[in-house]
Amino acid sequence: LMKYSKELKPIFLESRRLGPLGARHRASGVILDLMIHDIDIILNLVPSKVVDISAVARQLRTEYEDIANVQLFFENGVFATLAASRITQTKIRTLSITTPDNYIFLDYAEQDIYIYKRAETKYQLSENVRQVYDSVVERLIVNKDNALKLEVENFIGCIEGTATSDYTPLDNLNSLRVAISALEKSKKYWG
Repeated sequence: LMKYSKELKPIFLESRRLGPLGARHRASGVILDLMIHDIDIILNLVPSKVVDISAVARQLRTEYEDIANVQLFFENGVFATLAASRITQTKIRTLSITTPDNYIFLDYAEQDIYIYKRAETKYQLSENVRQVYDSVVERLIVNKDNALKLEVENFIGCIEGTATSDYTPLDNLNSLRVAISALEKSKKYWG
């Protein structure tokens, strides 16, 4: 998907990374633990600078924020909404991308991609029969694999010089800056 990001021309993006708390020890809240991955993806899909950030969060079960909602506003008019939670009782990992002509829905957990393409509405009348074509749905079949395993293998390959990263250290730093800004703005809602 990242390879086609210049062609996508997104106008609105929405990510959801939700799930239960689990037993793992937490050293940070959902913004730096979970949402940062979606921030990174969205910043790489939108070829523009973030000009404003709005964020709310609640601290419920840990010493950090356990649920958060962040909105990013880009210089080119694109905006994104990101939600992260560790108090949701089902695991949800999705990204939707609205473009002028398509709606793309990715389900990371199921590793499914659906592209809803705009089609012209046509009426064909023939002896009391009418057909309406409003949209076309395309499903991309993805070679399912363990994403975390692939990420670790790529990281090791980058260290060994046998692989390259799609992201520069500056890309990663920018994602961290946006996440920290969202975290700071959200702190007034904790409690």
